[in-house]
Amino acid sequence: METKVYQKENNLHLGKLITDSLKDIRQSRFLSYQLAKRDIQAQYRQSYLGIIWAF
Repeated sequence: METKVYQKENNLHLGKLITDSLKDIRQSRFLSYQLAKRDIQAQYRQSYLGIIWAF
């Protein structure tokens, strides 16, 4: 995976900046999906354990 460093440029090209950002988001969608799935599973797992612990 390529590492990209964003820095302030004097010649701001808003269109290029937006397309590069959208490209990076599209390339990292698998990681985003995995992180969201992990967080949701952890939240529900904790709620189930809380109900069981109450009994």
